[in-house]
Amino acid sequence: MVELFSVLQEKFGNHIILLCHENIEEFCQRRLVADYIELKTGVYIPEVTVSPDGVIQRVEPIRYKKRLQKVISRR
Repeated sequence: MVELFSVLQEKFGNHIILLCHENIEEFCQRRLVADYIELKTGVYIPEVTVSPDGVIQRVEPIRYKKRLQKVISRR
């Protein structure tokens, strides 16, 4: 994962965006990847939304970090 993250940073810099269309309350593969990246690199990827009037706002996502840690520790 660290190698993938390094390649993304080399190609796109520190402005990497992971997109998804699921509702914030539903399971989201993008959030799962974001939490995995955080576990492996320490880099937190925030969750944002855009209001109808175009304002970007941070929102609190469903987090998968604890579940990922359990799965990883079983290996």
